[in-house]
Amino acid sequence: MLIAHAVWAIPAGGVDAGETAAVAAKRELLEETGYTAAKWRTFLTYFPTCGSSDQRFEIFLVHGLTQVNERFDRNKVMEVRWFGAVEAAQMVDDCEIVDGLSLTPILLAMCKGCL
Repeated sequence: MLIAHAVWAIPAGGVDAGETAAVAAKRELLEETGYTAAKWRTFLTYFPTCGSSDQRFEIFLVHGLTQVNERFDRNKVMEVRWFGAVEAAQMVDDCEIVDGLSLTPILLAMCKGCL
């Protein structure tokens, strides 16, 4: 039996037909958080299961967040919260952030000093 539980994760989602990854990321950020960002740049592109799948993740680093809507997709997201670098590092260490799509860019950002 699969038991679902809540996890902390970065905003994420698929790219719809006709969308670029950047357009999809902007849409997902707004849908899942109610925020937009002034500056966007590709931070990381990677294949999580190379050799098993051609699935590719493109991660964007954003700056200048502005809340434009207090509503977000409650079918996907229970709560929106931002974390500082020290708190995020502790959450990784305490296994409170556990999905690979979130862990990979968070850990890379810590290594690069972006957080």
